[in-house]
Amino acid sequence: MVATWLAPIMTAGARPQPASLARARRASAIKPAGATAQLLLALESRPQRFWSRREILAALPEKKSLNWSLRYCYAMGWIEHTQDARASRYLRYRITAPGMRALHE
Repeated sequence: MVATWLAPIMTAGARPQPASLARARRASAIKPAGATAQLLLALESRPQRFWSRREILAALPEKKSLNWSLRYCYAMGWIEHTQDARASRYLRYRITAPGMRALHE
């Protein structure tokens, strides 16, 4: 049995992209009002210092998506972390030079 309904779909070729995709931001772009930007702005206020998660939460205007933002920024190389000297199961975070560049692009 031949699937005649499939032939027009296969021969139609690629569809044109919507205009919204033409204006799409690159994958590593930071939205100014997003949780990632808020995290980097908070860490940028004192870039030489390692911040605890509690200190970061206190500095954020909105307490949204902090865990995701920390993981994403670390994966992108925008922040670094170290173990807390008092309790090794906790991490402390600091912005890196690439993180500052990504914030101000």
